Amino acid sequence: MSTKNLVYTALMTAIICILGLVPSVPLPFMPVPIVLQNIGIFLAGIILGRKLGTTSVIVFLLLVATGLPVLSGGRGGIGVFAGPSAGFLFLYPVVAYFIGIIRDAYLH
Repeated sequence: MSTKNLVYTALMTAIICILGLVPSVPLPFMPVPIVLQNIGIFLAGIILGRKLGTTSVIVFLLLVATGLPVLSGGRGGIGVFAGPSAGFLFLYPVVAYFIGIIRDAYLH
């Protein structure tokens, strides 16, 4: 991985973390709130492509697993992977990968 790609991946990870500072919108009929971090996951796939976008999302999830409070609402730690939003967290890299596939197909 070149230095340029490493910087792009780190910057996108930082953008996803910063989007976690925006307060979530709770919904009364489901336990998972609407968060702005989902846009960061989409942007990772669109801007960086399938490989780097997925890598930046995986780095973000590793930061969450280590306990950094980078998820919306200041959440973090391994326990969030067992909560109601665990399905979303596990599918974040998959979504970035598939969006990156579509992006790479149309740009090349």
